Amino acid sequence: MRLRRSLVGLPILLVFAATLVGTVPVEAARKVTLGVTVDAPVYDPSEESSFNDVTAHVGGIAPRIWTLFSKWGASDTKNFPMSAASWVGDRGAVPMIFWEPYKDVDHCDFADFDKIADGDYDASYVRPWAQAAAAYGGKVLLRFAHEINGAFFPWGIKNKLCDNTIAEYKRAWKHLFSVFKSEGATNVKFLWTVSRKGCKTRGCNPYEAYYPGNAYVHYVGFSAFNWGRHSGHRWEPLSKIINDVMPYFKKFTKKPVIIAELASNKVGGNKPRWLRDGYNMVYQRWPQIKAIVYLNVDLSSIGHPDWSLATPSGAYPAYQSLASKAKFKGRL
Repeated sequence: MRLRRSLVGLPILLVFAATLVGTVPVEAARKVTLGVTVDAPVYDPSEESSFNDVTAHVGGIAPRIWTLFSKWGASDTKNFPMSAASWVGDRGAVPMIFWEPYKDVDHCDFADFDKIADGDYDASYVRPWAQAAAAYGGKVLLRFAHEINGAFFPWGIKNKLCDNTIAEYKRAWKHLFSVFKSEGATNVKFLWTVSRKGCKTRGCNPYEAYYPGNAYVHYVGFSAFNWGRHSGHRWEPLSKIINDVMPYFKKFTKKPVIIAELASNKVGGNKPRWLRDGYNMVYQRWPQIKAIVYLNVDLSSIGHPDWSLATPSGAYPAYQSLASKAKFKGRL
């Protein structure tokens, strides 16, 4: 009799439990956002055709992050890219703007962090740029002075051309963040990024020293490449590349992560498999990573590999197989 009474109420309990389960988010609902960078000038109309070309190569699936460039000292790209950002937003993507504080590689014009921090460029450049970004209104990822821990650009701390220090860099970053806030550009999300570095010393963290602090950053990120058999490098699985960064990030921030530049050579291994296995690994192992932006550019003319998805022939199909999965159809 006792068993029968318990069974009478069981359907009601099952319905109630099912209702509760339906309200609980499940891991499968988590999605990673995919983006693409191509080599095109920010105001060149061909960039729209490049967006359409990438979309066509990925079975009609459009990128959800698209890279634009704004160079402080270049007459054609220094201003906020209103037109380009608008068409990117109209296509359902978020513009990620490389905001590059320099004029050319041999001079420190605009690349002096002390001057930026002191507000020397505020009235003539920074505030108008922030005001234009606020007027755009859509979400913008602002990648200021990227790969700060390298020597690749005049602003890089390890590039002694401009004699910048980490303290000056962080002071400049905080100043810019405050200017954007004062101009109401809350739609602009600051993306702090470094270049992947090895860390072979116990207790070493090659990134934390450069970090401006959680109060001044919306996303953190990095650049990382599988050079394959190129100029003394060797093939690296994406798991190795990610493990050179993520364990150290986790020690100082819980901010969402964007892999802002990622690419692989085709020489030295199986690039299509590298893409498929690597992206799936990122999804399974690193929930802190919210987006991956692939550098779809052939840079062999400057001594890099051909990073593009056009080579080898199986790379684009492999990428399409990833982009077609629900778990890689995220939106920031």
